[in-house]
Amino acid sequence: MDQMERNIKSMVDDVEIPHTKLDETVNRSLQLAKKQTKQTFNTKQNIFASLASIFVLAIGALLFASFMQEDSSSQTLQGSTPQNSIIYQVGHDGLKRAVEEGKVKKLSLYAEDQGIGVFLEEAYYDNYKLVVSLRVKGLDDINKEDNHIGATLIYDNGKPVKPTSGFGGLKSSDLLGSGNILEFFTDEIPANASEIMMQITSVNTTKGNWSFPIPITKEDEHIVAEDIATKEAEDGSSFSIRKVELTPSMLVVDVSSRLSSERGYEGLIFHDFFITAIGEDGEKHKENWFRSSSNFSGKIEPFVSYKQTLEIPRAHNIYRYEFIPYIVTVKGQAEDNGYIWDEILAPYEIGAVLSLDKEITVAKIEENQDSTVVYYEMDTEIPLTPFIVNKEKNIEYSANSYKIEDGYVKVTYPKVTDTDSLQFMMYDATYNVYSDLAIEFDLK
Repeated sequence: MDQMERNIKSMVDDVEIPHTKLDETVNRSLQLAKKQTKQTFNTKQNIFASLASIFVLAIGALLFASFMQEDSSSQTLQGSTPQNSIIYQVGHDGLKRAVEEGKVKKLSLYAEDQGIGVFLEEAYYDNYKLVVSLRVKGLDDINKEDNHIGATLIYDNGKPVKPTSGFGGLKSSDLLGSGNILEFFTDEIPANASEIMMQITSVNTTKGNWSFPIPITKEDEHIVAEDIATKEAEDGSSFSIRKVELTPSMLVVDVSSRLSSERGYEGLIFHDFFITAIGEDGEKHKENWFRSSSNFSGKIEPFVSYKQTLEIPRAHNIYRYEFIPYIVTVKGQAEDNGYIWDEILAPYEIGAVLSLDKEITVAKIEENQDSTVVYYEMDTEIPLTPFIVNKEKNIEYSANSYKIEDGYVKVTYPKVTDTDSLQFMMYDATYNVYSDLAIEFDLK
């Protein structure tokens, strides 16, 4: 046994690590070291130094995993579960579904430079984005609310995907404790790329090199379609979907709208979209989306074209969608900390009435084992349904899906609790829905 082997053995003798996991880590480290030394080192001394440093990083990752995970029996290097996944806790609905379906891989890698350690925990990779989760130790200010990480992706022996990306607004409390995620666009990575690495080049003002191989296979599904449809209304309004791109986690849609706004409003004005994923049974699942330039305060000029790219996390494995543009005016008051929306509340009971511009009446409530279903008498043209709220505990349940059934709008919510303290809630608003411009498409 040479000196390097004795040093490595002394590092792990007092730590309980499964032998199979240790063997796998050592083998992976040897393979990685051979690749790196073949490219950058020529002397035997440097080769041993490289091997030692990689062993240190690999063993450090095992020590970290052994220390951080409360229930190692539920952890594997194959995939994450909602209970132990940073991506699930921080990510959007499409990433949550990727975790649930076992498409997010557990990595447990570690790198240290300039006194700062970075733990790379998980990765998810498809034709739209690569998402990684991480924790950081050694930050100067544990109360800092705006940490910044500079990072880039590298493929096939040093080819950068794009210039260094900046990720700001990261809280120390998150990075040190529960963790956070970084997201990279992957459109510049060739389909035949053999290997990908993430390289962090700075943490706040500290320059360094924290590099990680990303040993994960890209999800294959990638559907692209152009010139989906264009709709025109008698008043001259129009709406078109120019292009859609679908991956397992995300639907990206390029739209163009040109809407009339004949009615006069007072309040905060939004140009927005009702977006639903339609299941085979006709159930319409509400989709949340990342707004780009859709919101406007003040007057919306009639017949001005707005071109937007909508990023819609795929919370459901569904390929049929409906898009309806609308303009909404929300009543409220402008205050120093923003615009406070007026709320309309009603008790959580059958027969309750929400007194909006067009009234909503609660016709029936069903409490099921894993859901709550409410039947409303309401204008079916407006696919926007009440929230169920507990003001005392600051709890809000929003609808999962809805369906028109026997003249009612049947809305399914997550299972609600403490029904005695609940209320129905809607924001006081007026809607101008362009239902004649609705576009439905199926990507299967």
